Amino acid sequence: MDLLSKVQLTFLSEYRDDVCISLYMPSYRASPEKRQNQVRFKNLVREARDELSRIGLRASDVNELLSAARPLFSDIFWSFFQSDGFCVFISPGDFSYFRVPVRFRESVTVMDRYYIKPLLGMIYNDNRFFMICLGLEGPKLYQCTRFSINELPMEKVPESFKEAIKYSIIDRELQFHTRAPSSGAGEPGASFYSQGGGMDGKKRDIVEYFKKVAHGVSGVIGKENAPLLLVGLEQHFGIYKKANGYSFFIEDQYISLNPDDMTREELHAKAVELMGPYLLANRNRAIEMYHNLAGTGKTTADAEFVLPFAFEGRVDTLFIAPEMEKWGTFDADSRKVSVHTQSEKNDQDLLDLAALYTHLNGGVIYEVTPEADVPSPAALLRY
Repeated sequence: MDLLSKVQLTFLSEYRDDVCISLYMPSYRASPEKRQNQVRFKNLVREARDELSRIGLRASDVNELLSAARPLFSDIFWSFFQSDGFCVFISPGDFSYFRVPVRFRESVTVMDRYYIKPLLGMIYNDNRFFMICLGLEGPKLYQCTRFSINELPMEKVPESFKEAIKYSIIDRELQFHTRAPSSGAGEPGASFYSQGGGMDGKKRDIVEYFKKVAHGVSGVIGKENAPLLLVGLEQHFGIYKKANGYSFFIEDQYISLNPDDMTREELHAKAVELMGPYLLANRNRAIEMYHNLAGTGKTTADAEFVLPFAFEGRVDTLFIAPEMEKWGTFDADSRKVSVHTQSEKNDQDLLDLAALYTHLNGGVIYEVTPEADVPSPAALLRY
């Protein structure tokens, strides 16, 4: 599983080239659907090839551009594939892909920038959280949504508690100094000098172990802003809390149990139940603020205003429906927006463009559903 950060989203948002290809597809973890992942991806690349030919690229240029995706055709790549969604970004000067816990709608987009709207829910929607499981058989870090759980690899973290303390034990043993007994009368027997041992030594081992784990966690998610939930034994919570270096660690809630005794699915179910108050909390507060400020000039739900305002940096919070598209054109110089009933030549998804400008200007984007009672697009304005 790949962790998509705000930094990476900003790179994708800012990137420009003559041709930028964005491929999105749903993917599956178990057979028989899993066997379709590879076929689905090859079909997307074929669609991209057709679109590149349609816009006038020479066959040799198309082949060279799409050659970056060739390694992803291999059976080995797909045999270990475990994610709900897959996206690939290709341009003459860039190539990247992400396996993510979001089931995308299948799409192929070719323009002079990457299409980012399907990624926004992962970054902004507050339905994502992290979970660190402190089992004695080894720590595990997960990225979770309400509907999925995916393990994130951590580097330079001991595979188990036993591995973490073995060097500590060796160090302590070297601190035991022994002097052999003398045959002479009155000479003392063996003397031992210990700087650690018993329960104090064991607690120190646990503290050092948790410090290494916390360092590994920060190395993976240190720049994120989603909450981190701890799962572990009750007596370990306070120790890890002191070792923690992640800013969004949940300090007043945790799951008290040995994670080694539960399946990943069982842990996920317990975590989602506990995380209920945290999920979507910021989004719901923003929706409430939108309703409270309606009619004051601090909101707008007109696409012809939302996009220019986003471009100018006036949008604080943007609400968009993830499945909705509004095709048209935007002239940045005149701020003129033209909305079309269906896609025409040189059109862009205006909602994607509004989201791009909102993100680059430091705003927040939330996906909304009809139940949220907020139009799409809609915006809270800074001024």
